[in-house]
Amino acid sequence: MSLKLNKPLVSIVLITYNQECYVAEALKSLLGQDYENLEIVISDDCSSDATYNVLIDTLREYQGGKKVIINKNSQNLGIVGNLTKAFQLTGGDLIFMAAGDDVSIFNRCTLSVSKWLEGGMKYDLIASDAYDMLENGHVLGVKETENLEDWSIERWVSKRPFFYGASFMMTRRLFSLNVLNTKLQYEDQCLVFRAVMLGTACRLRLPLIKHRRGGISQQGVNLTISKISRKHKILMGSLNAINEVNQMISDSNKIFMDSKVEIALRGRLRINLYASEILSEMFLIEKFKVFFKYSDVDIFKRLRFLKYALAS
Repeated sequence: MSLKLNKPLVSIVLITYNQECYVAEALKSLLGQDYENLEIVISDDCSSDATYNVLIDTLREYQGGKKVIINKNSQNLGIVGNLTKAFQLTGGDLIFMAAGDDVSIFNRCTLSVSKWLEGGMKYDLIASDAYDMLENGHVLGVKETENLEDWSIERWVSKRPFFYGASFMMTRRLFSLNVLNTKLQYEDQCLVFRAVMLGTACRLRLPLIKHRRGGISQQGVNLTISKISRKHKILMGSLNAINEVNQMISDSNKIFMDSKVEIALRGRLRINLYASEILSEMFLIEKFKVFFKYSDVDIFKRLRFLKYALAS
């Protein structure tokens, strides 16, 4: 095997947003990786706090030889938009995900690349286990990712596996398979869906990141909706689910579309279209029109969302 295959170029994508208290530790954990052929791409999503300044100060103190590319968006692009921007700056054969509030173990890249090479380079996505870390940095224990290699696309349709998006290593081709909709709330479900469809998803049975509870990347947009009604939270969840399912349908068309999978995805799409419409209507008569319009949706699901739609 050539040196290039033994040590493929690896890119770590660090996406940050308003994480001034955590981002120095996150970046230092990447700069301290023991893998040599490594570049670090940082993309800050127009933070309104001192996150970007902390990143610059941390890099000024760095005495090592790793290549670092840093970007600050002129406007907030959201998680998926920021990730896409960062990906465009990478040159690696393999791409690692990193959040600005999590901490990578020093040999995360080395062990993940070794797993990929030992598997004959067939895996497009490898997700490790993670340490469960409190916001103050105290580690409680280990949380295990499910065995993604045992997950079929049929099984996915009925139940999704548990994993940490911040623990991913993926191939360039997986991310490049299709454009991600920047309206998605998160990208991880769609990326695992792609790898499961291809039969190239895998779990690495080692905790290689410290995943911080209560961090910005975990809370996401929930920070902004914590004080609004349950009705509006469900509406926003339905709108995100519509974007997610449409992304999965588009991705599956790039690979193959199994008829059972298509039926399941389109059924899920109809449920969320119904939920978003009935929760958006202002007038009672319009709500009932939507209720009867979606007669193909399970009656109990329709009644459930009608109850929320009728709530004040």
